[in-house]
Amino acid sequence: MSRPRRDARRAYVEAMGSLGKHFHRQYNEGNRDIIGLLKAEESNLLRARSLARHLGLWSTLLDTMQGLYQLYDHSGRGLELARLVGEIEPDFVDPTTGNPQPGREDSWIVVTQYRVRAAMAARRWKEAESLQQRSVEWSRARARTEDRSSIRTLAACLHELGQIRRGIGLADCLEAYRESFDLTISIHDNTPAATVALNLGNAYSDLPALLNLDKAQRWYRESLRLRREGDRLGRARCLGQPGAVAFRRFQGVLEFDRPVSEAWQYLTEATHLYQEALQTIPGDAIGDLARAHNHLASAYQAAGRTRPRPAPLQ
Repeated sequence: MSRPRRDARRAYVEAMGSLGKHFHRQYNEGNRDIIGLLKAEESNLLRARSLARHLGLWSTLLDTMQGLYQLYDHSGRGLELARLVGEIEPDFVDPTTGNPQPGREDSWIVVTQYRVRAAMAARRWKEAESLQQRSVEWSRARARTEDRSSIRTLAACLHELGQIRRGIGLADCLEAYRESFDLTISIHDNTPAATVALNLGNAYSDLPALLNLDKAQRWYRESLRLRREGDRLGRARCLGQPGAVAFRRFQGVLEFDRPVSEAWQYLTEATHLYQEALQTIPGDAIGDLARAHNHLASAYQAAGRTRPRPAPLQ
């Protein structure tokens, strides 16, 4: 390959890497509308990713992957994402030891997070926990109070560890979540803090050992408070989860044979929250839309079976 052609390719790859990194940062800051631009640039990011591997531009390769990750994760394209991650894994991870390839330590943590999420999606919880614990130890050893980036990395790793432990059903997920939340708040990183708050609510809602619907609702409200106004997907999740809590309260009222009018109050609240969430979710967030439709359908079915008792005549 001639020198001018090689230089032109390198410039193209680096430009697309910068774009992928920008898209990744924007999405994580709550700008979900960036997905439209990511879709338009998908073929360019894939091409740049391939060239970056060929040219050995490892950091730039990860920058293109960051953009592609947000696109595929948002759009529910998990199989395509897993294939891309599997292709680049040997570029960054020693297959024998699992340690970083020489000189690629900073990129190793990103690829390890991709591997963790793939294991979680396949419900290989022990594998995911082992990988994530290693990520936490790696990031904690490098975290510095004066370095926001290293604190952000540690907080993200702790949040992911909390997710895994909640998936396994372990109550000590709270420890990882709370440390992650405190770290993100300490550096005024509200969007990741909102995500952690949402999952703290999920822990109190989902795990029998922690079940406390009042605490769940408080964390959901905190998550909504921390969301950017333009973060439609994040705000929708903060509405849908309280809707699920209201629906559980409705079911509890019926189970303990309390007045149907009380049950109807909770069911009405759940329905309104589900409807509001559905109206807020971006049209390309397929997985979230499917879940919202399913929840709303369940509420409508319950409404068809439940009627409030008429008020007594005065």
